[in-house]
Amino acid sequence: MESESRQTDREVTRTVAGILDQQRARGDAGRTNLISVLEEIQESFGHLPRRALYALASETGESINRLYGLASFFKSFSFEPKGKHVVSVCMGTACHVRKSPEIVEEFSSQLGIEPTATTEGQGDPQADSERDSRPGCRQRPADLPRLARLSPL
Repeated sequence: MESESRQTDREVTRTVAGILDQQRARGDAGRTNLISVLEEIQESFGHLPRRALYALASETGESINRLYGLASFFKSFSFEPKGKHVVSVCMGTACHVRKSPEIVEEFSSQLGIEPTATTEGQGDPQADSERDSRPGCRQRPADLPRLARLSPL
């Protein structure tokens, strides 16, 4: 995953144009499914770089405000690079009483990062800690299988 600063505007524009060309080749009858394009851009760059959103706006004629609005509405999109491993800890009421704040504290302590921060490893983000309030999370405060692979608690 190359960072945005390492890629030129031309390279970013080429990548976005390629993603749009692939979508059109799949037979979307000229319609642009912005959500799937944003997903592919994020997959290519590891996040939604500002340059890529401007290139997408230019290529599709969509307003930059609409693109930012779509991307900020869905939690799965990120404007900043995320770690290769993301551990989400539910902070809803049911999980809070089941000690989710302690899980966040332990995770942060083990990895040496603040809650909602990203570790750095060999220049690439390695792990992210994020807090969430998920209705219907079945009262499992943390994604423990992924947490266990990252750092034994």
